[in-house]
Amino acid sequence: MIDDMKKQLDEWFKTQPPSVEVAALAFGGAAQGGVLGAVMSQVTQMSEQMAKNAPPGMPPPAPTPAMMQGGPWKLGRNFAVMTGVNAGISAALKKIRGVDDVPNAMAAALGGGFCFGLVANMGVPVPGPGGLLGEAVRTGVLFAVLQGGFYQVGQWFSGGKPEEDVLYSRTKGMLSTLGLEKYEKNFRKGNLNDSTLGLLNEESLKEMKIPPGPRLLIMDYCNRYAAYLRVTPSYALQQEQPLSLALPVQ
Repeated sequence: MIDDMKKQLDEWFKTQPPSVEVAALAFGGAAQGGVLGAVMSQVTQMSEQMAKNAPPGMPPPAPTPAMMQGGPWKLGRNFAVMTGVNAGISAALKKIRGVDDVPNAMAAALGGGFCFGLVANMGVPVPGPGGLLGEAVRTGVLFAVLQGGFYQVGQWFSGGKPEEDVLYSRTKGMLSTLGLEKYEKNFRKGNLNDSTLGLLNEESLKEMKIPPGPRLLIMDYCNRYAAYLRVTPSYALQQEQPLSLALPVQ
């Protein structure tokens, strides 16, 4: 049921301006962050209470960082700002650049960390160079470095390819065969992946700002691919090679 709702939401987003999707994802990220911050506040308070009631002789616990101190409303607000900005920047960059990669993740973390550093330290003395602004910059840089590291580790464990690349394997093969790799970002911006190859037309390619020459090559390739599918038995399609190998350019 959740998967169906997600698919319906994705389809609805495709009919809306990019700003609507970015705003919705930012709002959703902020809501998640608000809940997370409130929960973490409760956990911190419980830990501090347990430390006060600890038997004599036990080593004192490590002090709670200043930015992690506060009630549910304060931490909820701080985390809502951080995750909302992060999600919004990430969605906007993915729409603009057409890819989801390390620079996107680090830029989103930088913005989220900067805003977190601002709201978490408002109204309190901030030591160090630059005061409040300097602390926000340092927090943003720290978050960006950590996020970049986490992203790289995640890619290493997943074989070095984002999950969404599976949806573009034939599309990338086609563009590579035609020598049109530079238009991959256009396809990604328009969510034109392998499932839409047989549906491509002049209007959709125009909308993605692909020039007339490349449009003709792509349409010719897709037409021949559709004809190939019509005459190929189903058992052969199950063992079908990538599109770039199945249909060499004539």
